[in-house]
Amino acid sequence: MRTGLFLFGQLRDEDVAWLRLNGEVQVLSSGDVLIEQGIWVDAVFIVLHGTLRVSTIASGLIATVAAGEILGDVSFVDSRPPRATVRAAAAAAVLRITKQHLSERLETHPLFAARFYRALALFLADRLRATEPATAAAASGAAADPAGGPMGGEVDPLVLDELTQAGARFDTMVRALIQAPQA
Repeated sequence: MRTGLFLFGQLRDEDVAWLRLNGEVQVLSSGDVLIEQGIWVDAVFIVLHGTLRVSTIASGLIATVAAGEILGDVSFVDSRPPRATVRAAAAAAVLRITKQHLSERLETHPLFAARFYRALALFLADRLRATEPATAAAASGAAADPAGGPMGGEVDPLVLDELTQAGARFDTMVRALIQAPQA
């Protein structure tokens, strides 16, 4: 849920409500492809539940993502096709927000845009920092620090204050979108 912490920590309740109302829940079965490497994607996705695997043709499996993670963010920013394939590892659900809807909202609501882009910058910076130790280790032939480098995989201190509220916002959105199974 790391990327979701940044997004839901920066956005306000009304922003999250807009995402919920303007997104579409997409249910995936095990093996379903959500994003295909090299094929343009027209949406940003928030993983609501389940596990997805991120892989490339050249490297194979490069990451596993779960609830709260954001997918399609890099292609949203630079409008190029994705560099990886995302496939459901088991049953999963995502909230799909089209680039068109999101772009329109960003253009017409500058405060939402400022919060959204700040969150995007924070989690892309965090993602880059997480890759630095592995990249340095690979170049030197050493093993990467499993804790994620000098910060030990910790969340930026500026984000910690928003952590509880971010989790609560995400949980509220998931409950509103997906009914709990009946016993």
